[in-house]
Amino acid sequence: MEALLSSEIPADRLWQFLQNARTEDAEGRLKIPAARPSDEAQIKAHALAVLKSMKGAGGAAELIDLCDLAEIPKTIRDFMTEVYAKFPRPSVADIADDESTEADSTEEPPAPEGTSI
Repeated sequence: MEALLSSEIPADRLWQFLQNARTEDAEGRLKIPAARPSDEAQIKAHALAVLKSMKGAGGAAELIDLCDLAEIPKTIRDFMTEVYAKFPRPSVADIADDESTEADSTEEPPAPEGTSI
C-alpha cells in the first residue's frame, strides 16, 4: 500500500503530507528535510519511508485524506467504487430505524411469570 501511494500520488500532495509529518515529528526521527527536494524521486522516497514508519498509525489514511478525488490512485478508487456498489451507504431513514432498534434493545426484558427479581 505504501509503495502504491508514494508512487501514484502527485509529488505536491506527498510533500504536503511530509510537511505535516515533519511538524508532528518533534524528535526529528523521520528525517524529513526542511526544504523541498528538487527531485520528485526524492520526495517519493521520503514519502515511502515515512508511510512505512507510520504503518498502523494512520499515515496512509492521512495522506489519502489530503488528496482530491482525482489524486487518489485509480486502483484505490476502483476498489472503493466496487465496495460501495456491493455495500451501499444506508439512507437516513435506515439509520434512524437502527438507532430506535438499539434504544429498544437496551431496555431490560420483563421477568418471566412467577419469578421475582
